[in-house]
Amino acid sequence: MTDSEIEAFTLTLLRLGEVFREELSAERIRAYYDALRDLPLADVVASMQVAVRDEEFFPRPATLRKLAPARRAIAVQRGLTTFAEAIRAATTPMAKHVFALIQARLSGRMNREQYAAALYDLEAGANSGAHRAEGGNDRA
Repeated sequence: MTDSEIEAFTLTLLRLGEVFREELSAERIRAYYDALRDLPLADVVASMQVAVRDEEFFPRPATLRKLAPARRAIAVQRGLTTFAEAIRAATTPMAKHVFALIQARLSGRMNREQYAAALYDLEAGANSGAHRAEGGNDRA
């Protein structure tokens, strides 16, 4: 945020305070601004909107930072990286197949119906002991 955006930030924080019935002094508003100033105003406003919807108590600056879209995107990317590492580390063919299905669904390469059909086939194969090593999906 820039110093020219402090008024918009203040109005949004005051609105957040109203929702949570929280008193906000000028000093507290400035402290929040200083704690969040490295984020774009749009991200801070978005994090406050998420807080109104999802939080039970007035959020501290650290919570607003975690709710900011840019921070969430970084967290999602880290999660996907960890997920990819887990796929590579999977030791059984079944585990590799399950991870591959999840990755295909999350990446958008597989729609909901294809994913459901693949899981059904996987479960049927596991229950009969005839798991398909290739992981192909005839139902696509």
